[in-house]
Amino acid sequence: MRLLAENLVPNAREACAADAPSSPEVRAADGPHLCGVWDGREGPGTPRNPRLAQLAEQIRQLRARGHAPAARCPSALPELDAALGGGFVTAAIHELIAAEEGVAAHSLALHVAARAAGRHKWIFYIDTQLDLYPPGVAQLGVPLGRLIIARTPYAADALWVCEQVLRCRAVAAVVLPLRTLDGYASRRLQLAAEAGGGLGLLVRRAEPGGPTFAASRLRCTPLAGRPGVRRMLITVLKLREGRPGEPFAVEWPDAPDSVPAHSILADGAGVARRRLGG
Repeated sequence: MRLLAENLVPNAREACAADAPSSPEVRAADGPHLCGVWDGREGPGTPRNPRLAQLAEQIRQLRARGHAPAARCPSALPELDAALGGGFVTAAIHELIAAEEGVAAHSLALHVAARAAGRHKWIFYIDTQLDLYPPGVAQLGVPLGRLIIARTPYAADALWVCEQVLRCRAVAAVVLPLRTLDGYASRRLQLAAEAGGGLGLLVRRAEPGGPTFAASRLRCTPLAGRPGVRRMLITVLKLREGRPGEPFAVEWPDAPDSVPAHSILADGAGVARRRLGG
C-alpha cells in the first residue's frame, strides 16, 4: 500500500508515516484509515489529493460489494441452517465429507439438492461410482422427473461435465461424488457455480487436504436411528462466512410418497418392481 501511494503522490511517504500505526503490520480492519486513504466520511482524514479520494471511493465500493448478503438455500434442517448462517450459500460449491463408509454424505447432498430445485429447476447427478439407485433417491424427496443422471467412472470427464452443468441456470444443484480435488479444479468449479447461480455439492470419501474454494466443508458421520429416519452427525470443518462451531446431530424422515413406475430407470426396473410389490 505504501509503495502504491508513493508512486501516485509525490509526498505520500510523509502522509503514510503520519497515519500508519506503530506496528509494522497494517490491515484494513484495524481502523477507517489506511495510509491516509479516505474511508468515505468527511473529517480530518479526508485526503486533499483527488487521486487518493478516487482510490478511496473504489476501495469503499469493493468493501460494500464484498459484504453484500449472499443468497442462501435453506436445508429445512434447523441445526444445519443455523450453523451455516441461514443455509447453503448459492452460486457456490460445498464439500460434504463422508467420515465413514455409507450414504450419509450422499443423503444430505440429495436432500439439499431437492430443496434447491423446488418445483421448476433440475437436479444433475454425476454417477462416478455407477451405483445410483433411483428408488432410494426418491425416498429422499428428490423428484425423479427432474433428475438427470450422467454416468462416467473417469474423474476428468466427471469434472468437465460438472463444470459445464454448473453454468446452466436451469440447474439448481449438481451432485458429484469424487475422491480427490485439487485447488485448480476447485477454483474452476467455483467460477462455474458463480456463473450459473446454483449449488455444487461435492461428495468426498477421504478427509481432504490443501486449499479449497468451497463456501463450506462438512463432515457427515452416520448415526443409528429409527427406521425411515435419516440421522447423522455434522461437523463444520470450513465456513467462508462465519466460524465453525461444535458438531451437531440432524435427522429427517424419508419421503412418504411412493415411486411412480415410469420414473424408474430401465436397469433397475426389476429390482424396483420387487420392492414395490409389483
